[in-house]
Amino acid sequence: MKEISITLKLAFRNLARNRRRSLLTITAIAFALACLLIFDALKNGLHQKMVDTTTSTDIGSLQIHGQGYGVNLISLTELPKPDEVANTLRSMGISTFAKRLKATGLILAGPKSAAVVLHGVIAKEEDRVTVINRRLVQGESPTSGKEVMLGQGLAQAFGLTVGGELTIMAQDIFGTTVTRRFTITGIFQTGVTAFDQGHLFLPLASLQSFLDAPQMISEIALSLPEQDHATEANLLRQSLGSRYQIRTWEEIAPDVTQLIELNDSTMGILIAIVFLIVAMGIINTMTTITFERFREFGTIAALGVTPTGIMRLVTAEAIALGLAGSLIGSAIGLGCCLYLANHGIDLTTVTSANQYFSNNHILKAVMDWRQVLTTNAFTMLTAILAGLPPAWTAARQNPAQALSHL
Repeated sequence: MKEISITLKLAFRNLARNRRRSLLTITAIAFALACLLIFDALKNGLHQKMVDTTTSTDIGSLQIHGQGYGVNLISLTELPKPDEVANTLRSMGISTFAKRLKATGLILAGPKSAAVVLHGVIAKEEDRVTVINRRLVQGESPTSGKEVMLGQGLAQAFGLTVGGELTIMAQDIFGTTVTRRFTITGIFQTGVTAFDQGHLFLPLASLQSFLDAPQMISEIALSLPEQDHATEANLLRQSLGSRYQIRTWEEIAPDVTQLIELNDSTMGILIAIVFLIVAMGIINTMTTITFERFREFGTIAALGVTPTGIMRLVTAEAIALGLAGSLIGSAIGLGCCLYLANHGIDLTTVTSANQYFSNNHILKAVMDWRQVLTTNAFTMLTAILAGLPPAWTAARQNPAQALSHL
């Protein structure tokens, strides 16, 4: 341990001989590391915002359906024994779930018509899973049998307002076409254009009556705090059995998952490029130092220092560059990340039409301490590997030739 301490001390002293060159190399390493930490934290913030928007609008963390349920909703698929499923969830300590009935329909308002998804919900339960009722811009949630709530995009397209009426056409549980007029009690805006233009919300009992499907439930959506829902999904599959179809939000919205994976891959390429640049900078600095100190290495070799000792000394100098750069870069990067975590970056001008920024247009950093440690570890590994070629060159010098080097 003492020998390592002495070697590092000598390494820092040697680097101080040419402070300008050493500071430039350390600055480059620190800048690269700080940028990586900031970019990674902002990427995490973007991913969190994407997941929050996806799960809080409709999907939730998990969804439970009966086997054979199809996302096209052309035919209603009943969820078997929904009360027993609810009791199972409560026994597992899960209370944030909502029972739903979904169906496709057609709305008619004057000469216009549009295909929509009808949501029969219980308002108090739905508030535990989604933000729909918290996104009301006009009126209030429907409470009685012939009231409906729709998105602002749909209301604007049809020229509808609170207090107005529209006709809904759908197929009931027997496949018979049914129509009914509803009064608009509320208009919501999630910011997700496709959702606001294609979804209507009614009281659960109202939609059950309209579709002649009393007590029918087609879906239970859950909101869970954990980010990894695979474990919960597996536990539910074991508890509920094969009659039920259980899917996580990743399975329901694979496009979001793929986009996150694409961002991670892009970040991985960026990290590789940055570390390559860092390695080139260290190799350049250490190679220059090595050639400038041939006579010095020859002298200490003549005094009895082994090639291994010379190699260890040069490698220690590369490690010292990496260590100094890591410490400074981490301090700068973490400081910037903490600021961005509290204040964020206003992206209103470039995300006004982006569905993942529907709640607000402030992108905040989210720190991942594992990534911070990994980035610093890779920086030090890069410094060690980059220092090996110059160290090998210095260790292989013949003392007599080195002493005569100009």
